[in-house]
Amino acid sequence: MTNIGPGITQPAGVTPTQAPQPTPTSPPTIGTILCQADSSVGWNGWAGSPDWKVLNGMLLDDGTNSNGEGGQPTIVAPCQLRGVANYAVEVRMQVVSHGYNACFGINARGTTPSNGWQGYIGVIYFGCGPPEPSLAIDADSSGNDLTRIPFDAGTNIHTYRIEVKDNNIRFLVDGAQIVAVTDNKYLTGEQVGLWSYESQLEVNSFEVIAL
Repeated sequence: MTNIGPGITQPAGVTPTQAPQPTPTSPPTIGTILCQADSSVGWNGWAGSPDWKVLNGMLLDDGTNSNGEGGQPTIVAPCQLRGVANYAVEVRMQVVSHGYNACFGINARGTTPSNGWQGYIGVIYFGCGPPEPSLAIDADSSGNDLTRIPFDAGTNIHTYRIEVKDNNIRFLVDGAQIVAVTDNKYLTGEQVGLWSYESQLEVNSFEVIAL
């Protein structure tokens, strides 16, 4: 695209043409995969802290992050959602090991304004806050629980899924809804990613799916 700067005038006798107007696009069909990463398509373009790495087609976290940012993604997926606000982030992953105060999360509808990261997080707690394992939906990077219940994720492979549809947020594990909440704070936001605090993780696949 060429920009016409100040002081450049249209030559005499030439009629300026109107730039083509963008054609409105229809929202994607429910179930459309908007973004994905796994061993077959790779993990190129992901941007994260040094504890994240790729080995044998999996995205790994070595558990050394302990900066305590409270939910801000420590790795961001290179997804171009083009204004789509209603989607699910679905991650198949396993916890290899974790520290006493460990936790990890899946980020959705994220933005990073000057006053800190904003968005929603589906969080698995092993000991951050109350001592018992739990699962929550949080907002912002301040660790504010919108809803939280006891839940032990263990160290088996699970499919974790956070859904943001209008002002409804749901967190599911292996297809079963664990918690849900209605919140009006963040109705848009395209940044998606993962957050890990003192947790060793093996991520097999990551998908963003239209709702």
